[in-house]
Amino acid sequence: MCLTSVPVDYPCGELEKIFRKMATAPGVTVVDGRQLVGMISREYFVMTILRPYGRQLHLSRSVGHLLGQIRWPPLVIDERVDIETAVGMALSRRRECGYDPVVVTFADGQFGVLNMQVLLSALAVLFEARNEELQQAQARLIQTEKMASLGGLVAGIAHEISTPLGVLLGTAGHFADLVREIDAKMTGQVLRRPDFEHFLKDAGQASRLIEMNASRAADLVQSFKQVSVDQASGERRQFDLRRTIYETMVAMSPKWKRRPVKISAQCRASISCDTYPGALSQILTNLLSNSLMHGFDGNRPGAIQIVAEYGEDDSVLVTYSDDGKGIPQSLQTRVFDPFFTTRRNRGGTGLGLHVVYNLVTKVLRGSLNMSSTENKGVQFQIMFPRRLPGAATRAIAPGASRG
Repeated sequence: MCLTSVPVDYPCGELEKIFRKMATAPGVTVVDGRQLVGMISREYFVMTILRPYGRQLHLSRSVGHLLGQIRWPPLVIDERVDIETAVGMALSRRRECGYDPVVVTFADGQFGVLNMQVLLSALAVLFEARNEELQQAQARLIQTEKMASLGGLVAGIAHEISTPLGVLLGTAGHFADLVREIDAKMTGQVLRRPDFEHFLKDAGQASRLIEMNASRAADLVQSFKQVSVDQASGERRQFDLRRTIYETMVAMSPKWKRRPVKISAQCRASISCDTYPGALSQILTNLLSNSLMHGFDGNRPGAIQIVAEYGEDDSVLVTYSDDGKGIPQSLQTRVFDPFFTTRRNRGGTGLGLHVVYNLVTKVLRGSLNMSSTENKGVQFQIMFPRRLPGAATRAIAPGASRG
């Protein structure tokens, strides 16, 4: 974090010296007396002076001149705000400034500029601590006969959270390397425009990975905190159905990318829903996991298809099907029962399809139909209202935070 503040009439030429001297400073705050006026990030400053005639136009002027060209004010967070809330606020900003540094205010009147990478790294450390808590909770749950059947669920969540955490930490490290490399080139005055464009492209990819996996890890932590099949469904909002399906497939890809199973999705463009995307994502995740564990066990090859389309009376129909082993007729009436599984000794919890049923009927307020023929696969038809009754909710732009 950089605690450096400069007055509004401070020369831009002197600010360049500050950035050269403080190689890791993400930005500086601009003040008028003790009042915060704004923030100038290192990235914005570098981009400005690298433009044609940028040095001639700006270095002789004050930082107030630069500040006047910034379209949006910085995000200002009190030091008492917890990490999860701070990250949520930062990722909820408009797309153009979603990864700008944030300004932190302190009780003594000082201001600090915090890099988003540092904030996300702190969140990753927090998730690691919670992962350890999950493992400790697993041991406590198994000690009682009443809760012993949930031991597999706890272990599964602890295992699942390691994937987004690993991606989160690895991407944060890669992002740090990118920043150090571009900063070294700028300090040595060898930074070229193609170098900076390449940096922006890589940084954009890294930020999207961080956002997606931080969101995934947060959902896993929240689901375990409930320790219940009727888990919290997340926030209701407007979302693009095709994007939600795609993101769920990407998040699940570590489970199937090394398997001889082809997964495809067909969704009509621009199906906008106003309901709970977290619940829909969990439904698809559980169905995919169920197919991989039961339908294609033993490395059996096959295909999974997800088709989404408009249904009757302004509803949405999502059809999920696979061509795996199918479900024997004698078991089809029990698959939605809690704790029913044929894989108890191989990691099955018997909660996956029960959770699916509850999310479809109670959260999405829809219906779920299943049909299966042994050795020919299974099909689930999920019908739910495109817009839930009640007041309209806010829309989230693509790439923005889930909440």
